[in-house]
Amino acid sequence: MSVLVCRWCAVRVMWGLSTPVERIVVGHNDQVSIVSEPQASDVPMVEVVVEERGRGPVLIVRGEINHVTAPQLAESVALALGARPAVLVVDLTGVVFMTSAALTVLVAAHHACGKGTALRIVATGRPLRTLEITGLAEVFTLYPTLSAAEA
Repeated sequence: MSVLVCRWCAVRVMWGLSTPVERIVVGHNDQVSIVSEPQASDVPMVEVVVEERGRGPVLIVRGEINHVTAPQLAESVALALGARPAVLVVDLTGVVFMTSAALTVLVAAHHACGKGTALRIVATGRPLRTLEITGLAEVFTLYPTLSAAEA
C-alpha cells in the first residue's frame, strides 16, 4: 500500500496498491512518501488464444484489456484478418475488465472486417454490460455463447 503522510496534519492518502513497501522518500515540507514498487503480478495481463475453426479463426480472450494489453489483442485481430476469413469470432467471456482501449480495438476490428468478414463477438457479464452502456451492443453482432457464434 502506498501512503502519503503529512507531518503537520497527519493526513493519510492511500492509493490502494497491494505491493509491499519498498522505499521511503522524504519530499519538500517534510512530507514522507512510502512508495511501493510495482511487482510483476500488478501488471494487468491478457491472454489471446487463436483457434482455427470451421468458417474462420476464433480469438478467445482472457484477463484484462486496457491501454497496456490492448495492443496484444489488436495484433491478434490483425493477424486473424490477414487471411480474410468469412467469419472472425472474438470471445470475451473470459475478460474480467475492459477499458476504452478494448472498445477501440473492437471498433477497429469491425471496420477492418468490412463487408468481406463477419465479426461476431461473444460477450456476457462485464464485457456485455460495457458494450451495452457504450451503445456498441447495437453496432456489433453479439452472441451469448461461443457455440451460438459459430453456428
